[in-house]
Amino acid sequence: MKHTFFMSLFLIAAMILSAWSKPLWDGTIWNNPLPDYAYPGPVPIHGTYYSQSMNVNVGYNVLLPPEYDGSTRFPVIYVFGGGGTDENWYLVSGIEAGFNPDRSGLIIVYGNGSRHGKYYDAAPGSPMDGHQMVETTIIRELIPAIDNTFLTIPSRDGRAIMGSSGGGLASLRMAYKYPEMFAATYPVAPAMFPTAAEAFNALNDNVGYWMFNFDESYYEAVPTDYSATASNSSNC
Repeated sequence: MKHTFFMSLFLIAAMILSAWSKPLWDGTIWNNPLPDYAYPGPVPIHGTYYSQSMNVNVGYNVLLPPEYDGSTRFPVIYVFGGGGTDENWYLVSGIEAGFNPDRSGLIIVYGNGSRHGKYYDAAPGSPMDGHQMVETTIIRELIPAIDNTFLTIPSRDGRAIMGSSGGGLASLRMAYKYPEMFAATYPVAPAMFPTAAEAFNALNDNVGYWMFNFDESYYEAVPTDYSATASNSSNC
């Protein structure tokens, strides 16, 4: 009887651990330790922060400027990839594709914005509500974690955001929605759709259901019209 009881406890614990480690609907794994091989550029610092909004540890990568010696504060640029990427993408594929920035005088942070969450918080009532809160975790959790860990300039004048495809759209949305937080944005081929209907129909990951509960008004709510800013778009 005692053996059966402990075996039951073991199976329950295994099921709980399995549920915790299971990727989200789109394959998102929030923390991706750096693979063990040489990068085309300098070796980054991989770190994590605890996301209270999602109850999970989220990974990021940081490249410090060569002159970082612990005595001077530096501006930060936050970089995000497109659909299907994580915090490691730019350090491997991005550099191979030509993104190899001059690091002098600048801290570069590569964030994990989920694979297909479109850099939004999941809409209330959607299946990912409380599980894929991408906007909140970037604005309210990642940025404070970086400011508390590294010698940043923790103000609007010391902060910029950029990305490509879905990350380009994220950089536009967040720079316009939070102008008090970012002094500059650089969207590269942002994945923009004029309406939610177009976005939901064009994207093959069923993001309209999982992230937005088919609520078009939630997807389309923006603080200002930034569509004229982007001259290029993609379906990433």
